[in-house]
Amino acid sequence: RRSEYSPSCTGTEFECLVEGIFEDTGAIVTRTPVTGDQGVDLLVHSQGRLIAVQCKRSSSPIGNSAVQEASAGALFHGADIAWVVSDAPFTKSARQLAGRIGVQLVDFRLIPEELTK
Repeated sequence: RRSEYSPSCTGTEFECLVEGIFEDTGAIVTRTPVTGDQGVDLLVHSQGRLIAVQCKRSSSPIGNSAVQEASAGALFHGADIAWVVSDAPFTKSARQLAGRIGVQLVDFRLIPEELTK
């Protein structure tokens, strides 16, 4: 079920990898339906909070739309916070928007460290 990371992995394989990383930290993870997810791929229960996670596997920097979708999805699902988890860097504009609206931008390799912040 769990995938290993490869720059050529599919979006679904990347979601499985991210799900496994969260589960390794003791979090309880629920996948959202493929359609109607409102921009959220995973709902993660960790340390008494609900995190709405959008996974982005990309070979180019992640822009504003991912931040906007994650924020809206977090509101839709009643999450405490929204995360965009990616294997790619984020554009300056995405970092600015995320900082302003409270979306956390996370390199998938740093998930365990980010959960303890």
